[in-house]
Amino acid sequence: MSVFKFVLKLILGILMTVSLLGFIAISQIQNTVLNKDYVINMMEEDNYYNNLYSNIINDLKGYIGPSGLDEKVFNDILTSEKVKDDTIKVIENVYSGEEKEVEIETESIKSKLNSNIESFLAEENLVSENKDALDEFENKIVEEYENSIIYSKYYRYAKKVTSKIDLINFVKIGCIIGFAVGVIGIAFINIKNFKKNLSEVMTFVFANGIIIKVVTLYITTKIKIGYITILNTSFSIVLRDVLQDLINSISKIGTILITVSLITIVLSNLVFITKDEDEKK
Repeated sequence: MSVFKFVLKLILGILMTVSLLGFIAISQIQNTVLNKDYVINMMEEDNYYNNLYSNIINDLKGYIGPSGLDEKVFNDILTSEKVKDDTIKVIENVYSGEEKEVEIETESIKSKLNSNIESFLAEENLVSENKDALDEFENKIVEEYENSIIYSKYYRYAKKVTSKIDLINFVKIGCIIGFAVGVIGIAFINIKNFKKNLSEVMTFVFANGIIIKVVTLYITTKIKIGYITILNTSFSIVLRDVLQDLINSISKIGTILITVSLITIVLSNLVFITKDEDEKK
């Protein structure tokens, strides 16, 4: 084999490897992180909405001390159903591709809170001497709820990512084209030797499988996914499960690539050996 052919095959092989790895990574990310239904279902499975509801109530109670009020002013100001509906509304907005930011209905929360405060003051025979302070307290509670549902910084970052879905699809198509060019290029170089074509293509596929298994093993060894914590416990649980699911699915694809490529190489060699023996006879 000439040096030129060797270098050309090496370049085509690298192109195939990068393209296939890119295609697999993008496909799995689209099936998980960038899949609205997947994210919503994962939150449901991890009891995210109820956990978030409990977290919000506990966080709101932290405002009671400075206010001089009682925790019962938070009774029935929101429900886990509202938390779920508002969360799904935020998720749908993130994946909608629209520039307009989500708006959460909070007037009902403020109204109920105000009613509870007035009832508490009446029961305790107290008179509010500072209406501005109570208004500020109510506004702070509403703001806390909105922040707990939306996570403003991460929400805007997520919208930026999902707005690039068309670009991601373009890159995915580029990966398909790159892999096809690699296969066709190798086939053209070995145009008269189908067995060699198949073996070389499957060798690069095998290499992809090995790379995937090594990388996923390294990630699971070096990164303790089960201990990742962002924002709060409820969100962290969902994030851990999504990441673990993503890594597991990519690792399974690596196993499939290794198995299929090895079986194809072995069977192709057996077939062509048998064919050669028949021709000699």
